[in-house]
Amino acid sequence: MYTTQWGLAKMFQDMERLLDDAGYARSDDNGTPFLGHTTPALNVWENEEAFVVTGEVPGVDPASIAISVMGDTLTVTGRRLFDFGRESADRRKEFNRSIQLPCRVDGERTEARCRDGVLTVVLHRLETDKARKIPVRQQ
Repeated sequence: MYTTQWGLAKMFQDMERLLDDAGYARSDDNGTPFLGHTTPALNVWENEEAFVVTGEVPGVDPASIAISVMGDTLTVTGRRLFDFGRESADRRKEFNRSIQLPCRVDGERTEARCRDGVLTVVLHRLETDKARKIPVRQQ
């Protein structure tokens, strides 16, 4: 248990490290406490034709978002602006997320849109990686 002052300081350092590892900012440049996702969580759905990836990106200028696809890996980068009400306290935080998909996708047919702070990326499967239905003939 943390009973000494040094123990409490260590406990807070450990908490800050955990928050950093989890993708949370602990304070702005002026020491103002702040908790908020600095890296967007991405959700992935799939169907027979494509993967759909969504992520909440409030405060991110869609023009600052870059999306790349290489083989089976999707990478999303961007820059989020945190405004604490003081001009000197603006904080820009860049993020870079990569996720590996279960199969390769067609980068030429990838579509992305950002609306109301939600990024949606549609990644179409390659024709060669789509499951083929095999008809069963009756003899």
